[in-house]
Amino acid sequence: MKKHISTRGGSASIVIIAVLFLALMASLGVVFYQNFIQKKPETSQTQQQSKKSTEQTLKTSRIAFHSTIYALDYPETWKYTPYEAAGNSGLHIKSPDEKVDVRISISSGGIGGTCDLKSNLKISSYAIQSSANTNLTGQPTALVETMYDHENGGYDYHIGLTEDGGATHAAVGDAFCTVAFVGVASALQINDDGTVKQPLIIAQISFPNLQNNDKGPASPDMQTIKDLMKSDDYKAAVKILESARKE
Repeated sequence: MKKHISTRGGSASIVIIAVLFLALMASLGVVFYQNFIQKKPETSQTQQQSKKSTEQTLKTSRIAFHSTIYALDYPETWKYTPYEAAGNSGLHIKSPDEKVDVRISISSGGIGGTCDLKSNLKISSYAIQSSANTNLTGQPTALVETMYDHENGGYDYHIGLTEDGGATHAAVGDAFCTVAFVGVASALQINDDGTVKQPLIIAQISFPNLQNNDKGPASPDMQTIKDLMKSDDYKAAVKILESARKE
């Protein structure tokens, strides 16, 4: 009889322990849900708010040329300067540290200058983003990024919106003259009566600290230029050109 009573008491203890264990696990489950699973949407929301806070507010600037309005969007922290001269209007925008420069020039004049077809200078680097802008000239333009040999060593560069032609179908090793006019988004077109049908539009990105000139190359190596092209300000400059449009 004593053995039978002891067995029943042990069974009851096991049941009590099991119930307490289940209750404990249920409590831990609630705590885990409240502290980890339930807070995930808050974390996601915080990340979204942080992302929005890092996005720059854009401003829009406009300039008139022969009764046509041209506009573009740029980060509000960038420095904008419009300029106008006889037969020439332009938009000039610099990054906050002035290491990246965007220029759009609208003119009733010609391009000017020539390229020496006998030059031995070659294209050293070439990349193209086709149809980067279709709203500036009425025709698709491509953003061409090219570096080419400088006389006596080093490298120069041209970056800009370019109308379809030889410069948009070039390759490394081609003659420099192929890309001499990269950044010409539209050549000047004149009507029979002498009025401007389509102005000359030049849209380029440059690095003021690396200026192409007759005294020396923009850079002694290509990597210096490529590093600038990887910067956030350069990417912002590309977006500025992509936003340029005729309204």
